[in-house]
Amino acid sequence: MFARLFSRAGSRRNWSICPNTIQKLAATPGRAMSTSEPLILANVEQGVGELILNRPRALNSLNSEMVSQLYQVYRAWSTPGSGVRAILLTGAGGKAFCAGGDVKAVAQQVMSGQQQAAMAFFQSEYLTDAAVSQLALPHIALLDGITMGGGAGLAMHGHFRVATERTLFAMPECAIGLFPDVGMMVLLPHLPGQLGAYLALTGARLTGLQVKQAGLATHFIPSSHLPEIRQQLQQAGAAAADLAHVNNILTSIQTAAAAQQGTGAAAAAVQQQQADSLFAKLPVID
Repeated sequence: MFARLFSRAGSRRNWSICPNTIQKLAATPGRAMSTSEPLILANVEQGVGELILNRPRALNSLNSEMVSQLYQVYRAWSTPGSGVRAILLTGAGGKAFCAGGDVKAVAQQVMSGQQQAAMAFFQSEYLTDAAVSQLALPHIALLDGITMGGGAGLAMHGHFRVATERTLFAMPECAIGLFPDVGMMVLLPHLPGQLGAYLALTGARLTGLQVKQAGLATHFIPSSHLPEIRQQLQQAGAAAADLAHVNNILTSIQTAAAAQQGTGAAAAAVQQQQADSLFAKLPVID
């Protein structure tokens, strides 16, 4: 399935990527760029490929160039011999993992008569989300900050999603009458009770520990402990390609962080209160 997905994406592209340096993929020939900064930073170190969404001033919202470049990197890193054992997906700037698709750019295209360009964005975005769902390599998304819409699509179809105390999840398109896209209609029905239907109908937000307790995140790790994930994946060697081993790494960091906070962390108490408040609403939602 993964090979078929990639075969659709234009055989004329140059898939070669040097794995040991940060790639300025935004400089792809033949594409008009909206910024002088690379839109995607890609680096491989000790077998761990790290992708950084690099539009912090736009809360790392996705545009056509970004999803195209992400697709290229996923394909390259999935090729045997790439040297990549696991993929870490993060967002630049400290405020957002990814706030979703660049709705403003798409709206401007539609209003200027460029409907095909707008449709091409969604096609590329959905194809990239599907590619993430087909990855054999462990895919770890760090949802440290705003994670909405298209950002959820990139993260939720991967193997591991790590929420922090700063995570803010929502499908805001639902609040303006659009259905939950980016494959979320597949995932939301699996949430506890009717929570998925509630989120789909209202675009309501979840924060921090709520995201894990709802089943959208696989782990909850305070943001101060996120560097340990990269470090331990790099130290794991060949075991970084093993899903069970990666899960053990994330679970051990999660457990150690919770123990370190001990009984006194006010932030942990607030997070737990928020999570409890969400599930107190479930009987009403159901």
